Amino acid sequence: MKSTTIRILFSLTLLMALNIEGFSVSKWELARTQRWLEKRVRKYSFKELQSLVYLNLAETRVSSADLVYLRPLKALRILDLRATQVTDRGLIHLRALKVLESLNLSNTRVTDTGLIYLKAIPSLKVLYLWHTKVTDKGLPHLAALKSLETLDLGETKITNAGLIHLKGIQSLKTLYLWATKVTDAGFVHLKELRTLRFLHLRWTYVTFQGVKELQEALPKCEIYR
Repeated sequence: MKSTTIRILFSLTLLMALNIEGFSVSKWELARTQRWLEKRVRKYSFKELQSLVYLNLAETRVSSADLVYLRPLKALRILDLRATQVTDRGLIHLRALKVLESLNLSNTRVTDTGLIYLKAIPSLKVLYLWHTKVTDKGLPHLAALKSLETLDLGETKITNAGLIHLKGIQSLKTLYLWATKVTDAGFVHLKELRTLRFLHLRWTYVTFQGVKELQEALPKCEIYR
């Protein structure tokens, strides 16, 4: 995307949604946009985007350093950072987004260390972490997200041991554990998720009999294996 185009978009103070997925946003584009708005457009800055609730930066070259410029977006509810260069260091800036409800960090360099910063966003309802470096060690941090309804841990190194930290999230309705190392032994923890309505277990080590018993314990849950 041309820098002039993104500058125009960020000068629209009533903008509610912005999708630049897949465009070639350079590493420092957000910083340059911020400076340009302050100098050229009546002292505008990202603080002027009070109405922005949806921002999609997926598959761009946005990095952790760039996320500092999102801090003023106090109304932001949906943020997609999928397949960006974001790491654990960038998540510290997301703590300022107090009403954020949906966050996609899939296919990024985020690890267990970064998840500690998500505890400061109790409003989170949807969290995508598939194909990240997250392991069992990071799941205790997610236990603090009491409003979480959808969690995608697919294609991570999650095992049965980590599932014990999820059973306290009684708001959880959708759980993706595809392509993990989960086996039937982990079902003892999942059986306590009474609000669960969809469970994805494809490409795991669970058995037909194990899934059958889990289905009996969670009759209202659709289990995909």
